[in-house]
Amino acid sequence: LIHHQGTLSGIYFPQDLRSLITTGHDGLLCIWRRKDWEVLASLAPSTGEDAKAIVAMSVHPTSRLALLAYDDRRVRLWDLMKAVCLYTTREFDEVVEDVMWDPAGDAFAVTCKSRVDVFAEATGE
Repeated sequence: LIHHQGTLSGIYFPQDLRSLITTGHDGLLCIWRRKDWEVLASLAPSTGEDAKAIVAMSVHPTSRLALLAYDDRRVRLWDLMKAVCLYTTREFDEVVEDVMWDPAGDAFAVTCKSRVDVFAEATGE
């Protein structure tokens, strides 16, 4: 699999077993078709944004959404079916170290060095 430039930061196999999702320090989220390893989508923040590297990823239990933590201290929620960023959180005071969906997919947690914030999925608040 050659598409990222630099180190991979995450890998996820959805339950449908038809695809693979990878993230990298190049700021890309790639969706691969497992049948022939073709890149179906390559997602990156909008031009002009400060985000460079993806430091953590969590895929929603439905495999339709993904939370990505970037080195700009923000988390972005991506719609993997439409290949669009749905929203970006406020900038955190500290570097975001991890993100995780709750098992039902109704909320997500963002972990920084000294705190954990929990957000509602629908609003990001």
